[in-house]
Amino acid sequence: PTPSSPGAVGIPSLPAPETIGGTERDLYSQAFELLKDRKYEESKVAFNDLLRRYPQGEFADNARYWLGETYYVLREYPAAMAEYDRLVQLNPSSPKVPGAMLKIGLIQYDQKDFDQAKATLERVINSYPASTEARLAKSRLERIGRGTPP
Repeated sequence: PTPSSPGAVGIPSLPAPETIGGTERDLYSQAFELLKDRKYEESKVAFNDLLRRYPQGEFADNARYWLGETYYVLREYPAAMAEYDRLVQLNPSSPKVPGAMLKIGLIQYDQKDFDQAKATLERVINSYPASTEARLAKSRLERIGRGTPP
């Protein structure tokens, strides 16, 4: 073949930096699969890598939420709180915000910070009254009111 023909053998073009190691969607899918497979340590690394490479990416809010969930499952509450809080601060219009706020309230409750938990859970109810998260927040507030331990 001649150099300009479709079958020509030449130097392959280098991949664009954003495709080395996969696209944002690929990285998100891989991290989420690790989470679904309960490979929490690997999932944590994968979500952190995604957020390092695509901090403002299309999947950043979901990645932050699921990273928070990974930390939550591992009982790494300060790290979970930090991720949920970052999500609320950086992506206030994300559909994951009610869930993140609920988890913040649940962590506060589990850590026996009942006043903060109550305030956070009330914010969930007031901000997202028709949501599943609001229903769950009401349920937890009832437990706080009854003095039921975590």
